[in-house]
Amino acid sequence: MPARPAVAPPSPPEPVPMGRVTLACAALVALAAGVLLLLDRPWTEVVAGACTVLAVAYAVVFCLGAVSVAGFVAGAGMAGVVLAVPGSLPVALAAALAVAVGCGLAPAWARVEAWQATRTSAGTAAEEAATSASVVPQRLPGLWRTDRVLAAWLVLAFPPALTAAAAAFVTWSAGR
Repeated sequence: MPARPAVAPPSPPEPVPMGRVTLACAALVALAAGVLLLLDRPWTEVVAGACTVLAVAYAVVFCLGAVSVAGFVAGAGMAGVVLAVPGSLPVALAAALAVAVGCGLAPAWARVEAWQATRTSAGTAAEEAATSASVVPQRLPGLWRTDRVLAAWLVLAFPPALTAAAAAFVTWSAGR
């Protein structure tokens, strides 16, 4: 039997310079806030603009760079928009869904998952069979992973949904 050539393990994913992303966001937020304040806009517009910048920038890093912590920051930015702009929850949830679908197609997530798979130890055959029987991610041709989309949507949608529920509760209890 001829020997099969060894397949090199996947290389670690490229790191995203989060410091630069954060500094760029801070500069953009400061510039936009300064302009809005000079134009004598209400503070809610300034806060909503800042939260939108954070949500969009970190959602892009989350989706295209496969940086998990950026998803939490993006969700927090969406929560800020929901708090500053009443009635914006449906738009925030739709944006979260769009980013989550993007994560389902993004090749960076596939590279991260392949690299992580080489870093984990395999279980016994019985453990592997039990795991695969209980959790079987649906796969479509290519890099699509439904479980990744669901996880991304939960990371992104939970903060704005919780914020909207908290605001509704405070409004309800204040009116009693």
